[in-house]
Amino acid sequence: MSNSSPAEAAQGTGGPQQLERSAGLWRVVFQSVGVMGPGASIVFGLGLIISYAAGGSPLTMLLALLAAMCVAVAVGQLATRISGAGGLFSFTSSGLGPQVGFLVGWAYVLMTVVLPSVGALLFAIVAQDFCTTYFHFTMPWQYPALFALLVTALAAFRGVKVSTAVSVVLGAIEVAILALVAVLLVIKAGSANNLSFFDPGKAHAPGAGLAKSLFLGVVYSLATFVGFDSAAQLAEEARTPRRTVPRAVVLATAAIGIFYVFAMYTAVVAWGPGRLSSYVTAANPWREMAGRLGSAFAVLVALAILNSTFVLTQAGFNASTRLLYGMASARTLPAPLAWVHRRYRTPWVATAFSLAVAVAGTLIASAKFGGPFNAFVYMITIVSLVFIAMYIVTCLSCIVYFARGGRHIRWLLQGALPVVGIILLVPTLYYSGHGLSYPASDSLPTLAIWMGLGVLALIALIIARRDIGSEARRWLTADSAAVAEPELAGPG
Repeated sequence: MSNSSPAEAAQGTGGPQQLERSAGLWRVVFQSVGVMGPGASIVFGLGLIISYAAGGSPLTMLLALLAAMCVAVAVGQLATRISGAGGLFSFTSSGLGPQVGFLVGWAYVLMTVVLPSVGALLFAIVAQDFCTTYFHFTMPWQYPALFALLVTALAAFRGVKVSTAVSVVLGAIEVAILALVAVLLVIKAGSANNLSFFDPGKAHAPGAGLAKSLFLGVVYSLATFVGFDSAAQLAEEARTPRRTVPRAVVLATAAIGIFYVFAMYTAVVAWGPGRLSSYVTAANPWREMAGRLGSAFAVLVALAILNSTFVLTQAGFNASTRLLYGMASARTLPAPLAWVHRRYRTPWVATAFSLAVAVAGTLIASAKFGGPFNAFVYMITIVSLVFIAMYIVTCLSCIVYFARGGRHIRWLLQGALPVVGIILLVPTLYYSGHGLSYPASDSLPTLAIWMGLGVLALIALIIARRDIGSEARRWLTADSAAVAEPELAGPG
């Protein structure tokens, strides 16, 4: 890495600086937890799952946890050798080649708009409901949405140490409050508790068979897990990344996944299996359920969910800006996106770009779909489909990377579990294209157009003889050095 300043880089006399390495294990863990947004997910994500899988929703969440753990293991194994800020882009470039890596990165560039926007839209919806419920006035949703985007962008600009500290504190409070409320609701449900909700026969979407209902439920169940891999994008800012990142990815996925399964079960039992259609249309079903325990619990849950949506926005900025930095460093996106601020050692151009497109995306999508909730449904469907596809490719990358070049493959961690992940994810991706309703259905043509443009961009780069293989060579060259350093070797 060159030590040139941003100004020098701007003048073409130097390259991007190295990012600051200041993030320990728990900061990296809560980067993944923040993107998953457990509070926001159980309020908004569970309703979408229930709309497709009904009483079988706890089973679909359990299947999603199994799939996510398989992918987390694959990500963790790759992270023991490859520690690039590009995350899945770095992994697939090294495993399947720069062309595949470029298309994965191109798909992830779309997340630069969508991830912060999803958080901001949810923050706006919850803030509006909070003001209406407790202060009896309706605040325009645009104000809290823009507030969340501006404040979290500023934290991302100030540095990963600042932004991840916010995620650690607020994320821990959020999960603790919601877990306590879930336990109390299950206890209060008494005789209504029943393990039959893990029976696949209880999953039924309107006009769909069992398999379709289950896997459509898994589509949105996986959407609640999206971002567990984002710890990998702090690899260039984490201490001992080849040890920290694998542990963080697996730990975050397992802990929040178990929480999700329990929360999904709680929602079905506490709301009432015969009343699930009203759960889908409720403004804040967890606030309503917590109100049965007392008004104080309702306020705590409302605040925890508001907090969750803010942390989700923050983590979305961290993930998207580091992806842009990683791709620009690999010369597959414009070089200015890799410029690092002289004082804060953060990718400031990438942060400014992410803020601009997130603000535009939030406002345009809401105008097109008639409000923030429909815009959220549209965007979260894009997120789910993109990540399901990228997770399939990542599992395949893990198998290929460790199987080639005479490496000694560990068949359980680097072979069998990634294969199981692919087996679970492929039918989920297939059924997601056969049964989505409006506005979720509009995500399919959006993705088709975006990926079509990506293919054209790749062809243009190849014709122009641009070197798009530097990311793969960068980390393949570092492979032997990583193995030679015991303190960086990591688990597995």
